[in-house]
Amino acid sequence: MRITFLRHGKTKGNLEHAFIGRTDQPLCVEGRQKLTCAKEHGRYPLAELVIVSPMKRCLETAQILYPSVTAQIVEGLRETDFGDFEGKTHWQLKTFPQYQAFLQENGKNGFPNGETLEGADRRMRTAWERVVPSLFRSGKTEITVVAHGGTVMNLLSAYGCPKRDYYDWQCENGDGWLVEVTPEQWEKKRFSVVGKLSQLEGQA
Repeated sequence: MRITFLRHGKTKGNLEHAFIGRTDQPLCVEGRQKLTCAKEHGRYPLAELVIVSPMKRCLETAQILYPSVTAQIVEGLRETDFGDFEGKTHWQLKTFPQYQAFLQENGKNGFPNGETLEGADRRMRTAWERVVPSLFRSGKTEITVVAHGGTVMNLLSAYGCPKRDYYDWQCENGDGWLVEVTPEQWEKKRFSVVGKLSQLEGQA
């Protein structure tokens, strides 16, 4: 089975480099245009089933790229709740003592009035591990997951081979990773990473 992990298209918050987690922003005009252009250039593999975060930006991305494919919403794949940092940029936050503390401790105590990194990781991984058995049972071999940057990095760092650090799996809006997985691999909670979509463009 091949699975494409795709980060949604750009939103206004992405253009502003703001923390956008629970805020349900739609795609911006540039985001829609870039998705359409990348689709025309053959970036995105075929999909028999789309797994999608419940957020508008992901649902709209799925509709642009796979308008005729059934989309299954998985609540647990939504982005991290950034709490008091939600909607703000680094420059807006840089003088806040809470933000300075967050940076100094590498976020280990989580976002003030939001999720902890550990809690968000656990939520996403639990949701994904509940989905995978049904994918194998479906008999479908081409799956696309439309989610968020944090979700993609979380799942690839947890299950991807070769093993890499969390931020090594970072990707731009509208980009992502293609992986392959067998039932035998998944028994060990692993999948094989084929490559980044933008580098495989036209080949997948």
